[in-house]
Amino acid sequence: MSITDIQIERLIAHEAPKACDSRTPVRSDSLITLDTEGRRLMSERLNEALALGSHCVDVTVSDNTVECSFNLIASMLNATGDDFIERSKTLADRLTSAQRQGSIKAGVAIFIQGECINDNEDPTRFITVIKAETDRGFRQNVTGDGITLDLIDNMLMSSSQRLLKIGFFVEETKRLIKEQHYPDDFSIKVYDHAMQKSVSGNAATYFCVSFLGCRPAENAKRKTKEFFEMTLEIVRSWTDMDSITKVNTRSNLTAYMRSNETIINPIEFARNYIPQSHQDRYIQECRDKNIAESITKDVSLIKARIKKTSIKFSSQVTIVAPPDIFSDSVHIDAVEQEWTMVRIRGIAE
Repeated sequence: MSITDIQIERLIAHEAPKACDSRTPVRSDSLITLDTEGRRLMSERLNEALALGSHCVDVTVSDNTVECSFNLIASMLNATGDDFIERSKTLADRLTSAQRQGSIKAGVAIFIQGECINDNEDPTRFITVIKAETDRGFRQNVTGDGITLDLIDNMLMSSSQRLLKIGFFVEETKRLIKEQHYPDDFSIKVYDHAMQKSVSGNAATYFCVSFLGCRPAENAKRKTKEFFEMTLEIVRSWTDMDSITKVNTRSNLTAYMRSNETIINPIEFARNYIPQSHQDRYIQECRDKNIAESITKDVSLIKARIKKTSIKFSSQVTIVAPPDIFSDSVHIDAVEQEWTMVRIRGIAE
């Protein structure tokens, strides 16, 4: 699911301290009014985070009990002004309760309702929940005497700030009964800049699981397999790429699938592992095949295929080795007529 042209209609923010903080958090009693530039900037920040190639994955609702966070969030779409505010306060309390681990930092819970454009290029409603941590920075002032800097203590959502977690709920199906909502009626994305390197492979557990009651979408296994097979096929089809580069690219793909990175990001993969001359073509083919968005990596369906790296030659000779050993000990030097020059570290036994 791609999301563009985010338009903001309602916005409110509350403090979100850690659960162990003994003081009473500040809760807002009224909506925040942003001017035109403020709305544009907030929309821009959301668009950047949710764009193709970002650290953003599809999730599905795992907790669908009556009092779950999903039902509260979905109900905010049709809530009156006062109900919208009160439900956002309840959700801010839940976020605070979920922030128990020592490494979790306090922040601000921001709730936004608006419209966006989805894959079908139709305007559709959304609710988003943002956990933003504050940062310190400087504001530049240019005067006739030079430049001065003013300290900003509690800066939120700057262009370089990575301290964000976002749950983005897009209403794909409208119900005749306004208060009746089902998880299948929504496409849901979770963004967390840190999740690419997370141990669990998901956005921070406290935010995605404990607070939102979500889990990675069930299509993770299938999407992982599609990405792997699609990349192999694309590389195989490039007639203008020499065989040595193809072998190295396939080897890089296997290493990428076996790595500790838990999110597959096709665009980042291209930038890091596809030869520069072919990167734009690869990314465009990913988009054409609808596999350009980030995917929660689940190699269950291709586990056997990434245990070994192999090269099969037209003479029916195959070289097979574990990926780590292959990359260190097998080197293809050149292809001359019908012969491939290969160097292998070690002595034949």
